[in-house]
Amino acid sequence: MANIKVDLQGFQNSFARFNGSTYENVSRFDIFCSVLSIGAAGPIDLIYYGWRGLPMRLCDSFKIPGFVEAKSGSLCTSKAFDDLIQSEKATSTYWLGMALTKLVAGRRLRVPWLCHVERLIDQGVLVPVSGTYKRGDLAGKDINESWHVFESKGRSHNINKDTINYAKSQASRYILINGVPPSTASASITRLFTKPISVELIDPTINDEEMNYWEVNEKEFFSAYYEPLIRHLSERKRISTRIFGIEFDVTETKEFGKGIWVGLAKIILEKPDNAPSIASHLYEIFDGHASRDTDIIQNEKFSIGYDGVILGKGLPLSQY
Repeated sequence: MANIKVDLQGFQNSFARFNGSTYENVSRFDIFCSVLSIGAAGPIDLIYYGWRGLPMRLCDSFKIPGFVEAKSGSLCTSKAFDDLIQSEKATSTYWLGMALTKLVAGRRLRVPWLCHVERLIDQGVLVPVSGTYKRGDLAGKDINESWHVFESKGRSHNINKDTINYAKSQASRYILINGVPPSTASASITRLFTKPISVELIDPTINDEEMNYWEVNEKEFFSAYYEPLIRHLSERKRISTRIFGIEFDVTETKEFGKGIWVGLAKIILEKPDNAPSIASHLYEIFDGHASRDTDIIQNEKFSIGYDGVILGKGLPLSQY
């Protein structure tokens, strides 16, 4: 485990209490678990599509855990990342930014179900009815099933004001989702060059001159979110393991490495609409730094996302 710095600015109403700076303990498994369900050429597409078309779909996201390391308690980029030439860093920087945006959104804003907008469009769950094609990268629901939108920017070197302003401009575009504005529309800026790595979430003033209307099939959202992983688990031999009072179905996924297991809370596997109840239980378990710093988590044996996705090495771990 190692710290990243998190700074939230500009959030209003019930989210104003999250404004300010803090530190979050993060493991490499946490990062991989976060990026696993984002979609849009992420590791989950290796499961979904198989090895065919792997270079296009997988990109460098599969290498992410090896590009960060703990240095004196801080999460920093590793030598493997620093040795890349600038053009090679671009894709990995993109995925680290996405992964850390999802992780911070889940922990700080209680938005565990965050995925790429393009993935939801491809699945037919989200339909842009009108407006521009310029929109946030990520969209998803919080624990109360309200919508949130994020524009994610990651940088491996100093970030200029133009990039920050562009991210804020993208996030500030006025969106109605099924006729209702999202609870937050944030610009997420990940600075990989700082020690520790830092993530800044900014909720800018909405620009109502540029209107975007999205229609979302609310009933199909959770099914779409979990569909690739459910398909993967359904087609493979699974075993059950109980961790923190939750039963998970897991399968060894050698595509991700020897001894790597991937799984999902059993009641979500059986019915994706059960996801909010599992997320609520996990927030109760992990709320606050003290409860996240158990021996099992510090040993980095596995990571459980608030969405009920589990990824680890050496599972099952029924004794925990």
